[in-house]
Amino acid sequence: MARLIRIAFTVLKMAAPIIAWVAINSIKAMLLALISLWKGVPDTCRAIADEWVAEAIKAGWPTVWERHLRNVLFVLALLFVFIGWILLAYLTVFLLAIVF
Repeated sequence: MARLIRIAFTVLKMAAPIIAWVAINSIKAMLLALISLWKGVPDTCRAIADEWVAEAIKAGWPTVWERHLRNVLFVLALLFVFIGWILLAYLTVFLLAIVF
């Protein structure tokens, strides 16, 4: 029994950083989805794509591919916003199920 508890704690210690990373990124996605409701989805996605492109170029990405990279990152930012909306919808349903 003690060995089983020790194994459970070891698995929990190994999984804790992954669980924390997923939770933090889920909160970021939900906040981004909320911000995109006020600023507008295309403007928010363009701003995120521009920021990511600037980071990629600073990290050494060839500037020849900047336009293509910006388009790909715009689509990824759009997917990130949609994932945030889905998470917000699930959170809303979960909270309403608790309340009612």
